[in-house]
Amino acid sequence: MGIINNWLDVFCSSSGQKVSMVKTQLLVYRNVHNSRVMELSCISSFSLTSDLGKYLEVPTLHGRKKNETYAYLFEKIQCCLTKTVVIVLPTYTMQTILPPKQVCDKLATRMETDYKFRCFVGACTLKWVIGDEGSSRFGGIAGYLQGLLLWMLGKIYLVMKSNSA
Repeated sequence: MGIINNWLDVFCSSSGQKVSMVKTQLLVYRNVHNSRVMELSCISSFSLTSDLGKYLEVPTLHGRKKNETYAYLFEKIQCCLTKTVVIVLPTYTMQTILPPKQVCDKLATRMETDYKFRCFVGACTLKWVIGDEGSSRFGGIAGYLQGLLLWMLGKIYLVMKSNSA
C-alpha cells in the first residue's frame, strides 16, 4: 500500500492535481482476511467498498452478469428508436400542408399511448407537448407543423430575397 501511496504522491506533485479522498475507494477481494482489509484501509485512508459501480454507464468490475446491470441498454435503445421515429415522421407531407385538427389529435394520442412511441430515461420522459385544447395553436403536433411551415417560409423568403439582390 505504501508503493501506491508513493505513486499517488508523485502523480499529484507532477500534475498539480490532488486525489479526492472522498471519491477514492478501496476494493479488496473476499479472500483477503478482515484484519488485513482494515489495515489497508487505515494505511491508505480510502473508504472501503464492495462495488466500484459504473463509469460511463459501464460496470467497472465485470463479474457475474446480471440482467439488472444492463437494463439501461433497453431504455437507451428504446429512446434512440423513439427519437428516430419522431424525427422521420412523414416530413414531406408535414412540410407542404397542415393536416386537419382531428389528424393532429389522433397522431398526438397515438404517440402518447402507443408502446413504440413511449420513452422513459430515468425521470425524463420524451413526450409531445399538448395544449389545453388538444393540438392547440401553440402546442402538440399542430404547433410543431405550424412551426415547420413558418421555418420553411422563412427559408423561401431568404432565398428569394438573396436572388433579387
